[in-house]
Amino acid sequence: MLEANPSLTPSIVKAALMRTAQRLPVYEAEVMSGQMSQLERVLTEGAGQLNTSAAVTLARAIRKDANTADAGDNLLTGRNQSYQSLGLTSPIAGEEM
Repeated sequence: MLEANPSLTPSIVKAALMRTAQRLPVYEAEVMSGQMSQLERVLTEGAGQLNTSAAVTLARAIRKDANTADAGDNLLTGRNQSYQSLGLTSPIAGEEM
C-alpha cells in the first residue's frame, strides 16, 4: 500500500485495510440467526479477511498528499469517484465473498 501511495498515514492504512476486508460468511450467518451479536462478531473476526489486492487498489485511488489532508477532506482523487466506483470485488483465494 505504501509503495502505491507513500503519503498514507498509519490511520489511513488501517482504515483502508478494514474497509477492504471481507467478512467471513460463517460469522455473518451467526449474527443473522441471533447466535452471535455484532459486538461478538467484531471481537471474534475483527474486520474480516484481508483483501490486499483491494487495499492496494484503494491506496492508489487515494490522493497523493493524504498526509496533509484535514479531517473531512475527500481522500479519493477522481472526480465523482467513490469506493463503489472503484469496483473492489477481488476474490480471496479464488472465492467470491
